[in-house]
Amino acid sequence: MSKPIRSIISSLPGYFTWLSNEVKDPFEALSLYRSKDIVEKAFGNRKERLNFRRLPISSELSLNGKLFVAFIALIYLSYVKQKHLYQALGVEPPSL
Repeated sequence: MSKPIRSIISSLPGYFTWLSNEVKDPFEALSLYRSKDIVEKAFGNRKERLNFRRLPISSELSLNGKLFVAFIALIYLSYVKQKHLYQALGVEPPSL
């Protein structure tokens, strides 16, 4: 994209519309939306790293096994990434 087009697009205001039965504060709603988006992108990234986009399976039992292994692998990858983040920041992770 060229610089003039980027400058025009970046100067345009954006609009968000949410309907919610729970969250009444618009800033809290925006914060929740953004954190959800971050989680979804991170999960998609993990699935991509596991090469888990398409599942060539022959039975329901095989599908269940692959989903279980992928779920455990995603938990482990998230744990390792979080541990490295805390070490890089020099901060103790919170205790459970």
